[in-house]
Amino acid sequence: MTTEQRRARILELEAELTRLRAEELADPAAAERYFEKVWHDLRLGLVMPMDEYKKFLDECREIKKSSPSLAMNHFRNKMEVTLEQTVGVIKRL
Repeated sequence: MTTEQRRARILELEAELTRLRAEELADPAAAERYFEKVWHDLRLGLVMPMDEYKKFLDECREIKKSSPSLAMNHFRNKMEVTLEQTVGVIKRL
């Protein structure tokens, strides 16, 4: 893949990401679908019930207000997931 092709692909992906973010903001159900996807992707159903996970994410949101890195550590320690998964979840809170 040439540099120009990579740049074009990056622009396509950025446009898609922008569209998805706008869709999520416009449609509260889209945010809920994303939330459920994350929950299933991380297979947290084996770790805790969905209601407890939602409460836990609320805790993380509160912690994130003062320190995003503390929120990431809190999430990662409790869920025992990779840093990549943690960053994705915390960024969306």
